[in-house]
Formats: sequence, structure tokens, C-alpha cells
Amino acid sequence: MPDDNPAPVSVAGVIDIYSDGSITVGDAARLLGCTREAINSHIRQGAPCVFRGKAGVASRISLGDYLAWKADRDAPADDFDDDDDGAGPPTTDKARYERARARRQEILATTDELELRRIRGELIPRSMAVGCIEDRFTACASKLRTIAHRVAPRVALMSEQREIADYLQREIAVTMTDVTDAVTALDDHIRRG
Repeated sequence: MPDDNPAPVSVAGVIDIYSDGSITVGDAARLLGCTREAINSHIRQGAPCVFRGKAGVASRISLGDYLAWKADRDAPADDFDDDDDGAGPPTTDKARYERARARRQEILATTDELELRRIRGELIPRSMAVGCIEDRFTACASKLRTIAHRVAPRVALMSEQREIADYLQREIAVTMTDVTDAVTALDDHIRRG
């Protein structure tokens, strides 16, 4: 026997579906439990969009197309076997496990090699390298700023243009060597600690 007094239906919100099958980004966000900003960010990244909104007019998407784009973007690249067209059947869990295990082994081997190189002194912390480079550039800039005062007395005694040019070129080369000799600079910096 049918119930004469059905329970009232609670409505959380009405979603307008446009004639082209699209819905607003706000409605899609409510359905998917995310923010409009997240979907708009995806649209900027290339998600399909039926209508790009402007001030006061919401963007609209086809929910099916958007979800397909998101699934393609989020799918691991190695879920498919490599064949001619790249669309082979999904691999088995065992194959995925073996690939993940191989990746883990490769990462561990790389980490071990980097640690060994660090122990040998072939790798240094980034902050140390940055400090060394900053020190070298500061020293070079200081020498270049004062080069005129350093060379002026000697240049004043010279009479030939070629002799003056050669002298200036040597002074600049000596100053620039401090910057260009990176290996020696890093070794000195490491020794100073």
C-alpha cells in the first residue's frame, strides 16, 4: 500500500544544466567537493572548458569531459604496456609492484652513490657553494671598482696606447681569474670551512 504522506525531500541546491550539457564551475565544485579555484586552475592547465567566464559570468564545463581529462592527467604513465599505439591493456598488480620495486632500488642506488661522492669530497652542500660564489663575486666586484685607482699611477707614466691597453688587460684578467677559477675557489672555501 503506497504511503500517503511521503517524507519531505531536502534539497541541498539546484544545479542548472545548460542546453549544451555544461554546468557552471561553481556547481561542478559543489558536486565534486572541491573549490571553484581548483577547477579554474585545471582549466588554465588545459582542462576542457565549454565557456570561459568573464567578470560576473561563470565559466562552464562538461563534467564528463572534465573528469576524463582529470583521470588521464592523474593516471600513472606506467599503467599501460608499451606497444605501438601506447594504449595497451592495464598491467597487473604484480607488474606494477615489480616496477615500483625497481624504481625504489634505483632511487636507493642513486642515494648511495651521492652519499659516497659526498664522503669523497666530490659533493658539497649547496649553501657552501653559494657562499663561495658570493664571496668570489664580491671580491671581484671590489677589485674592479678600485682598478682605476690602482692602475692610474702606473698608466700615467706610460706613453704608448698599446702598452696602456696591454697593462689594463692584464690587470682585468688577473681580477677575473678569481671568479673563473671555480675549483680552486671551492677548495679554498672548503678548507676555510
